[in-house]
Amino acid sequence: MASQTPFYGQSGIYVVATGTTFTLRIYQYTVPVTYSISYNGNGSTSGSVASGSYTSPGGAAYTIAANGFARTGYGFYSWNTASNGTGTAYYPGDSYSTAANLVLYAIWLTNTYYITYRGNNNTSGSVPSDTSYNVETGGSVSGPNTLARTNYTFSGWNTAADGSGTSYPVGTEYSTAGGLTLYAKWTFNLAIPSGGSISYAVGGSNAVVGSTITIGTTGWSPTPDSYNLIIVRGTRFVNRFETTVATSVNSGPLSYTIQSADLGYYFKGFVAATNSAGTSSYISTGEIGPVVVAVADLTGLTVNSTTSGSFSLNWNASAGAGSYKVVIGGPNGVDTSTTGTSYSRSNLIPGSSYGISVTPYSGTSGNGTAGNGQTITKQPNGQDAAGPFFPPFFPPSFPFFPPFFPPFFPPSFPSFTAASIPSTPTNVGFTGSGSVSWTASSGATSYTIEFYTSTNGSGANVAGPYTVTASASPYQLTSPYVSPNNWARVRVSASNSSGSSAYSAWVPSETTYT
Repeated sequence: MASQTPFYGQSGIYVVATGTTFTLRIYQYTVPVTYSISYNGNGSTSGSVASGSYTSPGGAAYTIAANGFARTGYGFYSWNTASNGTGTAYYPGDSYSTAANLVLYAIWLTNTYYITYRGNNNTSGSVPSDTSYNVETGGSVSGPNTLARTNYTFSGWNTAADGSGTSYPVGTEYSTAGGLTLYAKWTFNLAIPSGGSISYAVGGSNAVVGSTITIGTTGWSPTPDSYNLIIVRGTRFVNRFETTVATSVNSGPLSYTIQSADLGYYFKGFVAATNSAGTSSYISTGEIGPVVVAVADLTGLTVNSTTSGSFSLNWNASAGAGSYKVVIGGPNGVDTSTTGTSYSRSNLIPGSSYGISVTPYSGTSGNGTAGNGQTITKQPNGQDAAGPFFPPFFPPSFPFFPPFFPPFFPPSFPSFTAASIPSTPTNVGFTGSGSVSWTASSGATSYTIEFYTSTNGSGANVAGPYTVTASASPYQLTSPYVSPNNWARVRVSASNSSGSSAYSAWVPSETTYT
């Protein structure tokens, strides 16, 4: 029998014959087996890992593969023979040479992400700290912390600075992987300025060439960013206030010096206040004017008696004066005006005292703007002859009168002392209810109020002048002179038995009367 050699991988009993002698040899061989190594993503959201194999016996050790899976919100940690990570752990690059199939599960750890915050034009304060979270537990969107923005209210968060993204109210739960940046949302809450007032002053108190008009404004809330403060000029009843002569973006003071070209015009101040919410309505001063030439004070008043019972008056010319108001208060007194610098008055009562005043005015008839006048108290020199009983005809030493003649003469010649003419009323005011007020003038027994009216303050349908007599301040103007929405301007003169004072300056007013 011929011998037989076993081949690799076989096992059994073989007989080897040599001649007539037999040798029994028993061989055992292991047949190689291939084992699989596979990978499970264990919740992965993408990716894959190729399976591998290992042959035993005889095969080379298998190297554990790197991770090729991905899972949103998680990071790969290791491989494990149990899906919950309680089995045997393997790491990429480890060797495997166990004669058994192997299934490896990806073990994942959650990633940490952050919600970050931006103030988005805040004017003070600071943003909240970043909020950390993972995809399993999530995180809550924080409040504004100390963030603040002038004239705005915090109203949540948004993924876009201009508010065009996704909004996230405070307290919103967020668990999306990748983190989140949020911008503060602001709601504008600023109001248009209101409640302001405007004031004005005129140097020298009269609208005369060379004087300065000054206006200013206060009291606005909320505080404006800028103003439109203006002084305008115009005619009183036609195209009123059509020319702007001074402007300012500040609250003032804003000033304008009246020029000779402004003669006859009126001025008015206006102001509106602006902030980012808008611009207020305009408010205004009263009318200032009309502009006249300044009148110099009267000087050089002298009083002489050229004949019995008369006065002759002279004075210096006042610059800017167009006429002079002459008032002689007393019996047979007079209240008149002249364009010259002298005046004579006769038919006065000898022995009487007279208050004499001369006041320069810009107008030609004792009207317009007045300068300061002069006042003198005088008695006429000499007496009128009116019969044998009047002393001028009988000197004390006249030799032809018998001793008994004096009984025909009164102990003293009766005389009349005239009261001084009252001063011009001051502090004249005019309210929206149509009430005229002033400070009383010493010695005045009555007052004359002169005024104009116009419908709706528009300069149309001008009526007047009207005059009314009042005994004291205040005085209430009534219909038909003053009615709702009318405009008016007034001035006041004081009177007594000696005459009347000059009128006060006009007080302008444009008011809705009640």
